[in-house]
Amino acid sequence: MKSLQANRHTLASATQQLQVLEESPKGKRFIPFRDKLDVVGFFPLRPTGIDIFQVNVGKMCNQACKHCHVDAAPDRKEIMTRETMEQCLSVLSQYPVATVDITGELPR
Repeated sequence: MKSLQANRHTLASATQQLQVLEESPKGKRFIPFRDKLDVVGFFPLRPTGIDIFQVNVGKMCNQACKHCHVDAAPDRKEIMTRETMEQCLSVLSQYPVATVDITGELPR
């Protein structure tokens, strides 16, 4: 199985994903996230803290799950740049967290 990107699927585009989310299915109306936050008193959304800092080092994965939020798969070769890694370390040195979750796989 290949990634959405490799299959040239329209949902590989973030723009297309947003368009699908904005469209309402027949007979139903989605409440936009911003409006729902406002209704429950959470708009504007503000962070309350960070418990887990997730670092995705690459999009290569030995699986191609349809539910993957980053479209990781064996055919994806993108990896984190050194600059991004240094930014992550800088953030962690300034704002220590209890858990650092490192995910993704680097090409061999």
